[in-house]
Amino acid sequence: MKSFIFLLLILISFIFIGDSVFATVNNTVNKSKTLHVPILMYHHIVKRKTHDPYSVSPEVFDRQMNWLKQNNYQVITYADFYQAMLKKTILPAKSVVITFDDGDIDQYTSAWPILKKYHYSALFYITTNFIGHTHWMNWKMLKDLADNNMEIGGHTMSHPNLAKLAAIDQQRELIVSKKILEKNLKIKINFFAYPGGAYGTSTVALLQKAGYISAATTQHNVFHRPTENLYLVSRIHIDDDLASFIQFVKGTRVN
Repeated sequence: MKSFIFLLLILISFIFIGDSVFATVNNTVNKSKTLHVPILMYHHIVKRKTHDPYSVSPEVFDRQMNWLKQNNYQVITYADFYQAMLKKTILPAKSVVITFDDGDIDQYTSAWPILKKYHYSALFYITTNFIGHTHWMNWKMLKDLADNNMEIGGHTMSHPNLAKLAAIDQQRELIVSKKILEKNLKIKINFFAYPGGAYGTSTVALLQKAGYISAATTQHNVFHRPTENLYLVSRIHIDDDLASFIQFVKGTRVN
């Protein structure tokens, strides 16, 4: 009887250990399907006298870019990320994407020289009505970026809150801005970012109809699951300091 109980206990132990091993393997598989790719979101690269949540000084931006280099991060294009999400390519370890919203002139005068210094690419989401106005990039600057392997994306014509626009007005903002960029830059515009992160129930369908293949939000997350909607891709808003930048990139801090 004692022998039977002893054998039964051994059998139960094997079952428990087997379940634990299976769970560990299963969790590893699940994690491997999730891409850890921080998509960094910037606006102004300029020194402010007072704190501005949308501004990062050129000095801090340089330190952030240098930290990526010193810690063996690989800056990839958004197109690379998109292909990886479709499982058409495998990304380098520790990949990161850099994006800028709106088209402020300091992105050209301050950010781009630093990007060139580190041989980094970036995606610039452009609001077309701003082009050529004071404090905004002009067509020559945008052409310069496009000709030097920077990606250009859509960001509407007037930077409206798309969630508050009727479908027909959203459609115009999406289609016309895309055509303006394509006509003047002689390139295909595939990617979009929602102004202020806002979108309505019909926006994704309208983006698809306009010919965009992916769109970025302002939702904070560096982990991209296989089921993530490629028209609702998360990004990380970057602040004017190095400590939070490191936490954001590593995924140890969300907001």
